[in-house]
Amino acid sequence: ANDSRDARLQARLMCSFAEGLLHWVGIEPAALQVSRLRRLVLRSADPHSMVALHSLCAEIQAKRGQLAAALRSVQTAKSLLKGFGNLWQQGRLAITSSGISIINSDYLSALDYTEEALWCAEKSGSRELRIPALGNFAHIKLASESPEDAETALGELVRVVRKGGGTEIGVR
Repeated sequence: ANDSRDARLQARLMCSFAEGLLHWVGIEPAALQVSRLRRLVLRSADPHSMVALHSLCAEIQAKRGQLAAALRSVQTAKSLLKGFGNLWQQGRLAITSSGISIINSDYLSALDYTEEALWCAEKSGSRELRIPALGNFAHIKLASESPEDAETALGELVRVVRKGGGTEIGVR
């Protein structure tokens, strides 16, 4: 990507790299990439990358307990997303918003965001959206004292995760 001198390609790859770090390595390694990512995104002026940057920041901030900052990042990303629509990014933002609402014990909002994420997953066919959305749905239903609905969501989750993987083991 650096050899190509394509700023858009560089920004998108760096967004994917930072998100991978966040989900597979940890919060701090991903957070260390934010400054560099921000420079690449600004240079590229790519709307997709701009939304991805703010979505990444929202998730990092939420995981650090910085909920007000996370909400601001979500709102910025949603505002940018209005200009070009992207179901996958909309779903990721809904999952992050659901998580923030869960942390705040606002289960009605969390359920609304989760339903939006599930809708985006269905429309886009994305397992990457469906799996965390189902996990959030099960959590919300357990917290709302609806164990039957939680069990149904967990059953669905077991059907869509990779067989024998860590997620399946965790769900079971």
